[in-house]
Amino acid sequence: MTLQDALLAAWLIFSRVGGCVMLAPGLGSARLPVKARLLVALALSLSLVPLLAGAVVEDMREVAREVKLLLVVNEVMIGITFGLITRCFLLGAQFAATFAANAIGLAGIPGLPVDDSEATVPIATLVSLSSTMFILSLGLHGEMLLAIAQSYDAFPVRVFPDPAWLLQSLTDAVAETTVLGLRLAAPFAAYAITVNLAMGFAGKFTPQLQVYFVSTGVVVLGGLWVFILVFPDWLRLFVSAYESWLVHGQF
Repeated sequence: MTLQDALLAAWLIFSRVGGCVMLAPGLGSARLPVKARLLVALALSLSLVPLLAGAVVEDMREVAREVKLLLVVNEVMIGITFGLITRCFLLGAQFAATFAANAIGLAGIPGLPVDDSEATVPIATLVSLSSTMFILSLGLHGEMLLAIAQSYDAFPVRVFPDPAWLLQSLTDAVAETTVLGLRLAAPFAAYAITVNLAMGFAGKFTPQLQVYFVSTGVVVLGGLWVFILVFPDWLRLFVSAYESWLVHGQF
């Protein structure tokens, strides 16, 4: 293995790892400085170089010299696809939290853009930060790194994956994480239906009473009580689904 081959192999590994880290939950947060994210991606890439450099160099020898630079684009595309799928899980949890906030009457409260660049409701921020904390504290970022290393078995450097297949993988990820978000938000859908039916009947029987304004505080208090009850299960379901995809490749 020449020095030129080793440097090109390290650059290709960095391209795939960096594309994933750029979008991965926690590591790719907009709150982290760009230099910090770059150093994290570089450190993770260097940790994989001793394990993967030999296989990457062997794959490069089977590729024509004039298309070797295209390998960088190929690796970045694979890494970004991997990172987008991991990001879909976090977006699914945020979708469920936003739905819950609308169901219990907290949608109008402005929040702070903690994890993302755009502000969202406080419950969504809490869920996003808690999910990210669990991912990092349970070592799932290490599982992500292991999954990237194992991805070279399915996507060797010499193979250019079909863009249609990558797009289909992203579509499946969006569909499955949306279903996950609906599962998480199901208790609040039931709560919203029950509360609105109760308020409708109360308003019908007592038309002289402004039921909506009187019951707003009770609805919010009951919704927060439901949120406290289901929040541990939320985190458990989210972590279980995320780990299942990282370890087994299944949603």
